[in-house]
Amino acid sequence: MDKVVNPYVAGGHKMSELLLSPQLEDSVTIKSPQQTSIDFGIDEIQLSELDRFDGMMIKDCRLREDYELSIVGIIDTAGNVKINPGSEEVLHMDQTIMIIGKKENLERLTASI
Repeated sequence: MDKVVNPYVAGGHKMSELLLSPQLEDSVTIKSPQQTSIDFGIDEIQLSELDRFDGMMIKDCRLREDYELSIVGIIDTAGNVKINPGSEEVLHMDQTIMIIGKKENLERLTASI
């Protein structure tokens, strides 16, 4: 199946997403092979925007309990990525976290920042 992508439309969508959520580093939408939306996303958020998590273990952040979200990666200032960090991993303000979950829950989290 051929698909035509208009770069102006795609760029416009990305720009509006970044304007609506300036704390996001990047965002990914996940699609199924049938091209139906799964309504899940992965967002990168700088912990400097979530300073309440500085020095906390992942298990104490309550992202899963309060937002049904999971931290699937941590990026440090050197660009090193830790995939699937453990629940006892301590978060620091200079890190960026990768969070996965339903788009509506990701939006709820970013709205609370």
